[in-house]
Amino acid sequence: MDAELVSYLLKEHVHRLSRLDKFGFHIALGDIEPDSNQLQEWSNRMWPKLVAHGWQLDDEAKQYFLAGNREAFREWLAEKLYQEHGGGALLNNCPNCHRLARTFRARQCRYCGHDWH
Repeated sequence: MDAELVSYLLKEHVHRLSRLDKFGFHIALGDIEPDSNQLQEWSNRMWPKLVAHGWQLDDEAKQYFLAGNREAFREWLAEKLYQEHGGGALLNNCPNCHRLARTFRARQCRYCGHDWH
């Protein structure tokens, strides 16, 4: 998944993430530093509860999350959004050049200038 698509999905559809995924997203954004006391305390106290409540990460995503690999974790979250919430229906592509529009509600292509109002 390319960086533009990852950014688009996480910017336009972050509201579709579960509360637990949003916490991971804030870590991936850098709102909470991976080496901070807050994350360490959260990890020790909450990780078993998150898993018990169904916050399932595959081994690769868990490694990204716990190691603080923000870009890889962001990509994992975007892929999860794409797969669980409609795939191509989440995208707003220009009907003329088929490239990704700036936002989900945009009606003018930033690349070719096509207007589909």
